[in-house]
Amino acid sequence: MTGLKKKITAVLTVAAVMCILPFTAFAKGGSKSFSLGEIKDNKYVNEYFGYSVGVPKGYTFYGDKELAEVNEVTEAFIKDAAAVKKSIDEGESVLVAYAEGSDGYNNLNIGVSQGDDDIKKLNDVKELYAEYMDPVKETLESMGFTVEKVSVLDEKIDGEKAYSLWSKSTIKGIEMYQKQTMIFTDDYLMTITATTVGADDTDALFKNIKKLS
Repeated sequence: MTGLKKKITAVLTVAAVMCILPFTAFAKGGSKSFSLGEIKDNKYVNEYFGYSVGVPKGYTFYGDKELAEVNEVTEAFIKDAAAVKKSIDEGESVLVAYAEGSDGYNNLNIGVSQGDDDIKKLNDVKELYAEYMDPVKETLESMGFTVEKVSVLDEKIDGEKAYSLWSKSTIKGIEMYQKQTMIFTDDYLMTITATTVGADDTDALFKNIKKLS
């Protein structure tokens, strides 16, 4: 893996940091039993949160081995749903799905972490996203990126009002765009983070976030 690809892939660290921040997104998920979700026909489906996340042509979701490497855990651990849930319940954030584009740079990842009781309405979300703009900027800069902009955006996720945290950064003249939103229940958060390089295609990735019927 080239040094540049390592830098861009390392932005997963930002996603992991954002997973544990006490902010959330737009609508509560369903009341079904907790689930880490599963990959079906190159689509991530989580009935507990009530959403699916597809990917465009050319993207492929990682298998257990690759997902374990991203999380820096063993493959046995990532396959053990009870162990992963226990880790989340103990305060860890876990990336439960990761899809990579054919270029090896663009990606979409989904993380799950504990929920937060302080979020009551969308305005709370907007304020908390704004609060964490500087920490996200500092994290990217510590990784060698020049951050051009970090913004809180109004979103429509499958027709529902939402907020996202968006950033544009550069490294060695190459532009990187990242956008994240969240889905929450009373107990857990699911983050969805899109990263694209060269052009901002994060909207195209977000269009594949759908409510389950």
